[in-house]
Amino acid sequence: MSRREMTEDEIKRAHKLREQGMRPKQIAIIMGRKYNTIVHRFAWDAMTPEERQTNRERKREWRNAHYGKPKADIPLPTARPTPEMLADRDRREALPHRDLTGAFFGDPPLGLSALEGRK
Repeated sequence: MSRREMTEDEIKRAHKLREQGMRPKQIAIIMGRKYNTIVHRFAWDAMTPEERQTNRERKREWRNAHYGKPKADIPLPTARPTPEMLADRDRREALPHRDLTGAFFGDPPLGLSALEGRK
């Protein structure tokens, strides 16, 4: 669900309903908005420009401290496949499949099935 900003008309209507003595929950129901949207809008309008700037800076600091950082300081694996591993992969991919259906559905080539190893 995308965030929908309140229009100037909606803000004026919300303030007019508040002046008439309605509570934020009633205003939210009448306007088809969420309760928190109405409450936070009234709080925002009650702030001075300095308080708004402080609020923005506090949110920006929190966002920078918590987003875009790894969850834990765990080093990422740097292992690369060895040349032997790559050669084995190429050898297995070059083996013929059992039939067209086996190739389509990814059945293992002849001699590499786990079931054949059990026999």
